[in-house]
Amino acid sequence: MPREFRWDDSYRTGDPFPKVYNWYSVGMDLGPEQRANGGCILMEGLKNRLGVDRYTGVLLCDTPRGRMIFVSRSVTFR
Repeated sequence: MPREFRWDDSYRTGDPFPKVYNWYSVGMDLGPEQRANGGCILMEGLKNRLGVDRYTGVLLCDTPRGRMIFVSRSVTFR
């Protein structure tokens, strides 16, 4: 059985940047952004519970055609 599972998703939305940022920051318990680069911010979180590490990273970018959201998640069993 694999010790780690990973899945990545991407989305585009016309919702305002602050609304999308708050949804991911609060909804996924990521807290404030870790890094900012131009029109993009990266939010990351790592939770450890009962021998399981759960990582979530969300890259949120402002583009002329809307906000792009790239979500990476992984679960590792120790």
